[in-house]
Amino acid sequence: MNLSFEKTWENAIAPIDRQAITQLFEDTKDSQERYSHYKSTTNHRGHTLITLLIHNRSDQPLLFNHTEVAYENNVDFFTIPKLIIPPKTSTPWCFIYKNKGTAQVD
Repeated sequence: MNLSFEKTWENAIAPIDRQAITQLFEDTKDSQERYSHYKSTTNHRGHTLITLLIHNRSDQPLLFNHTEVAYENNVDFFTIPKLIIPPKTSTPWCFIYKNKGTAQVD
């Protein structure tokens, strides 16, 4: 398994978050989970931000193309417009839930 950051993350991620996500990857790379929770926060607008490490443990690319991802309350959802995670790779992703039923990528 490899850890890969999207290009936008490479320029914007704080060193402390990079270190914590790298440690989360090391702790979870051998598990069978598809997602590992990094953190949940609320921004200054009151939006819920959930950061996950998405694990592609297969030998094929994992493609999200307008894929809906449900939030734990099963009311809010997030649509991933397009994300390709290479085989045997983990990638962090932030889900921003504005209000019930809407979300955006930031």
